[in-house]
Amino acid sequence: MNIDKLLSNMTEEQKKELMNALEEQGEIESTKKKEPDPKNVGENFMVKNREQDNRGRTQVKAGKNTWQDTGEFKDDEYNEDGRQKTPRRRSAPDKVEMSCHVCGRDFKIDPKMVYGEFVRCNRCTGR
Repeated sequence: MNIDKLLSNMTEEQKKELMNALEEQGEIESTKKKEPDPKNVGENFMVKNREQDNRGRTQVKAGKNTWQDTGEFKDDEYNEDGRQKTPRRRSAPDKVEMSCHVCGRDFKIDPKMVYGEFVRCNRCTGR
């Protein structure tokens, strides 16, 4: 069905009735521009006293927590999708024994963390 053909056979009054019916059903946007109410427009053309939403503020309420901790199976050799897990090949870091500059206590530390000659232990770093 050709819409142009249909519209060409309609009178202007019939076209207006069709437009009004479609607007009421929400099929098309209204072609009329909504002009601001003159009493709400100030002398500098700023709109004042706009209508507020009647909803107002609503309180936020927490719902029930449905998440459950199922834990992780570290001894399991396979992932959830059935593939075999990659074994950990990295060894534990080799620590060096150092003496604290402040209290003189001996402690072990990763060599990457040692810099300079005045090394402090964990107790003395806050001093």
